[in-house]
Amino acid sequence: MAGRETADIVFCMDASGSMDNAFDGVRDNVEKLVKTLNTSGLQTKWDVRFDFLAYSNTHMPSMRLITTNEHSTGVINGLYNDPEAKSLQQDKESGKFFTRDLKKFCKALDEVECEGDESTLLALDLAADFPFRDAATCHRVVVLLTDEAVADGPLADETNKKLMNLAMKYQDKKIMLFMVTPDCPSFDQLSQIDKCEWTVDETGGLHGVNFSKLMESIGKSVSISQTMGSGRDTPNPLFCESKWTREAEHGNHANYVVISGVEGLKSKLANAFD
Repeated sequence: MAGRETADIVFCMDASGSMDNAFDGVRDNVEKLVKTLNTSGLQTKWDVRFDFLAYSNTHMPSMRLITTNEHSTGVINGLYNDPEAKSLQQDKESGKFFTRDLKKFCKALDEVECEGDESTLLALDLAADFPFRDAATCHRVVVLLTDEAVADGPLADETNKKLMNLAMKYQDKKIMLFMVTPDCPSFDQLSQIDKCEWTVDETGGLHGVNFSKLMESIGKSVSISQTMGSGRDTPNPLFCESKWTREAEHGNHANYVVISGVEGLKSKLANAFD
């Protein structure tokens, strides 16, 4: 009898100025991933949902956040402040995160403009809190694509203090992490997460990445892996993300979210480590 496998896949994508190539590569080859999943089993049809989190820093202290369906505070509120997000009623489709419509996914990705710098560990924390389906029955996947080492981005010192907490979060939530990044001590530590696969980019800007082969490789890895049992479902923001808001002075920047009520982002993050 034909079976049905499930996977929820989030592309966590650096949207800083040098990353256009990565967006083109994912958009043009994401169907390869689905085809690989659906041809890897003799009688298995996969139910795959996609989303992306495009992120960058341009107006400090702020962070630009874009997904398939949400921008700015819509991302934060959808993940942390809506009652449905808190209860994670995963049998109900909220429409805020994930889609099975690849054309919709690719169209939204095509509209992202790359600019500014990046805070990758903050973005990875957000990506882990997407409303994945139950880890006992669904493969949870995050694919990180960035051309910058953590140390080269803003807030590197502050966010690195929570690096091991972030690694444990991915393990607790049973998320498979695929990384395509430069060589970097922080990424090296994250690569120790169970089932993490790390490709070191030595070209800069991910220009040397064969995205067709990357998608095929991810599909094969997911298809042969087993779902990993119960995983933590409750959102667990490590950097006070539930309090991030859009402030009036950034009103013309619809994709930016800033932390309100403090003297800048560094001050707020410092409080998170007390």
